[in-house]
Amino acid sequence: MHRWSFILIGIGVVLSLQAWAADDSTLLGEILTTELDDYSEFYSATNMLYLGGGLAAGALLANTSADRSIRDWYQNDVRSGGTDKFAKSAKLFGEGAIAGPVFVAASLTGLIGDDNPVTSAIGEWGNRSLRSVLVGGPPMLAFQLVLGSGRPSDGVDSDWAPFKQDNGVSGHAFIGAIPFLSAAEMVDNRAVKPLLYAGSTLAGLSRVNDD
Repeated sequence: MHRWSFILIGIGVVLSLQAWAADDSTLLGEILTTELDDYSEFYSATNMLYLGGGLAAGALLANTSADRSIRDWYQNDVRSGGTDKFAKSAKLFGEGAIAGPVFVAASLTGLIGDDNPVTSAIGEWGNRSLRSVLVGGPPMLAFQLVLGSGRPSDGVDSDWAPFKQDNGVSGHAFIGAIPFLSAAEMVDNRAVKPLLYAGSTLAGLSRVNDD
């Protein structure tokens, strides 16, 4: 089963149980309103400028010798047994078959214990993570195909070739960033927040390591 199936099924389970627990016919409408608000904010003009800037930077890396040069430098001069061990662990953050059930379980933990500050925080983290999947997943999947890049390990150049390959964007990097970014949005501690932002890159770095 594709990793996205686990996440989408999990989201459906969470929404069903939330509606059952609340016994409130307006809950589904509230959930849909929240998602529409998320989409409206995500696809704002300012964020589209950021997205365009990110794509432009990615285009320069992918369609010049820069990407290959970085790849060759890392594989030849940096990669080691130690980085392989790190990558094996860091990659797990981006596994949908793992992340999906964890997000769902966290969300349900908040549902059954919303009067406890700890379980409530866990639930909020789970909800934020699931909402991030719903908002960011569709464009991520679309760009995987539209950009059409391949992986170095497949012997394919990084040049964008629309619809030729389905690795234009890293699904592992996307999923692996969510738990850390969701947590970062929930904390105010100036020492912890940067560490969480840094943690959001771990799954992506593991994919660089694994070529």
